[in-house]
Amino acid sequence: MRRLAPLLALIFFVPASAFAAGAADPVVPVALALAVILASAKIFGHLAESWGQPAVLGELAGGVALGSLARSFAPALDSAARSSEVSLLASLGVLLLLFEVGLESTVGQMRAVGLPAPRVAVVGVVAPVVLGLGVTTVLLPESSVHTRAFIAATLCATSVGITARVLRDLGRHQSNEARLILGAAVLDDVLGLIVLAVVAGAISAATTGEPMAASSIALIAAKALLFLGAALVGGVRAAPWLFHAAARLRSAGALLATGLSFCFLLAWLSAWFGLAPIIGAFAAGLILEETHF
Repeated sequence: MRRLAPLLALIFFVPASAFAAGAADPVVPVALALAVILASAKIFGHLAESWGQPAVLGELAGGVALGSLARSFAPALDSAARSSEVSLLASLGVLLLLFEVGLESTVGQMRAVGLPAPRVAVVGVVAPVVLGLGVTTVLLPESSVHTRAFIAATLCATSVGITARVLRDLGRHQSNEARLILGAAVLDDVLGLIVLAVVAGAISAATTGEPMAASSIALIAAKALLFLGAALVGGVRAAPWLFHAAARLRSAGALLATGLSFCFLLAWLSAWFGLAPIIGAFAAGLILEETHF
């Protein structure tokens, strides 16, 4: 820890003038912000692992500490860290993380998990909604039913990225338990989307005085299930042909570029169908197997 102290001080107290250097080029402040963010994440991840905790826990703590200090003492760093460029890079990083985790498993292995995954997903949605309604009823007794329902629905959201990273840090990402958790997390995202659609439709109907359109909710659910089914079934059949064609390309890194393109394409399709892009990236990882390479 003593050896890391000077480096921590250097990271957390980068002079604001450093971010102003080369301000004409928008890449310059973002580059320095990424250097500070990555260095602090790895240092705090190291400290967490030294204390027997997953590295991602230390990285989250480092981000909180860095954000708090940056807002108080380094507004230039805070502004750079909140920029759209850094946000975009962070979103791409989450896509690649879920894609990489998906590569560790196959569709067959996920299918072997069976019925427990949907059961876990249902419990993972019902429990937060029930607890959210109960807590908001106690803490916000004067609030409307729609307000309580909206708060409860937002609690359904889960972070698949954090779950996957913790399992990986623990070395359990290839276990049956991990496949069960990740499979349930994917279904949880679909069910959470449906719950949010129901609540949003009820609030909109109450505002306009019109009955809630059940057809729109059914359409969202159908699109989500259609994407997952088509992506997994169609992707398993299309992937061998796609990589066989890519293997004929003479340019270096053709297979890697094909895999990344497949990941980003399914992420885009997932968002187009109304799901989170990380679901498409995870599905792309499940579809691709070592035999394709």
